Amino acid sequence: MAWAELFPDALGLQLKNGVVKWNTALQMHMGDPPWVELMYDSANGWLGIRSANLPTGLPVIKDLAVGEYKIDSEALLDDAGVPIDITVNALPPDSWRQATGGVGEELHFNKPATYYLTLP
Repeated sequence: MAWAELFPDALGLQLKNGVVKWNTALQMHMGDPPWVELMYDSANGWLGIRSANLPTGLPVIKDLAVGEYKIDSEALLDDAGVPIDITVNALPPDSWRQATGGVGEELHFNKPATYYLTLP
């Protein structure tokens, strides 16, 4: 029998009833951050997350038994006017990376990629 290459799960991001969740593949792709930042682009209807390695973000809640990661997001989304009674899946999510700034501007411009889904 020949060897067959095995691939990990595709990156996955979900909004379900106000809770932003993602799978182990996306968590590892982001560098296994202990915190994430919740991002919202109201003009395009995009909702996303990006890693935050400082405790200025939201703490990641890990459910290793099912390979799921999430944040306590319902109140934040409700305050921002994001519908919380919907389910949206992105498999894989789209990504966006902020442009890199010039010398001395790295702290402002050099942000990790944002992984996002499009709201209906």
